[in-house]
Amino acid sequence: MNDVLSPVRRRGGTAVAVALLSACLAAASSASAAPAYADSVAARFTTAQPDWRPGQSAQSATVALVFQRDGNLVLVQRGSGKPLWASGTRDRGVVRLVWTSTGFIRLKNAAGNDVCTIGKTRPAAGGHASVQDDGNLVFYKPNGVPSWASDTDGLKQGTTNYCFG
Repeated sequence: MNDVLSPVRRRGGTAVAVALLSACLAAASSASAAPAYADSVAARFTTAQPDWRPGQSAQSATVALVFQRDGNLVLVQRGSGKPLWASGTRDRGVVRLVWTSTGFIRLKNAAGNDVCTIGKTRPAAGGHASVQDDGNLVFYKPNGVPSWASDTDGLKQGTTNYCFG
């Protein structure tokens, strides 16, 4: 887990962010009412979709997609915090996540250069990205057909170094 999540010893701010995220996820999962989350649309692949900055996230009842402050995009299991999938871009200068209108993710550095792309070879132009209760991150085309997935359905372990593995 330490090779995916930010090293807490080196970044005090990250420790606070991780603690806050963990507390929020624990509080949401312990609620006695109906689940606060279900399959969740993380973003739409349109020009109107705002870019994500480090610290932003989307979650379902079982997993959270977190754009960490160290530049890593991580799909973690709620409750345990276990990383199921990650971009592998920790400490590679990523400062912005772009949900492209052509249907994939660009992870960019401060100079605006791509550090990594996710789903570029199987885009979902005009569709959306969904964080699902089955533990999967999926890109859907507008007609509902999936074009890319993290392959973590059933909360199974996926890659934790997608971009550089």
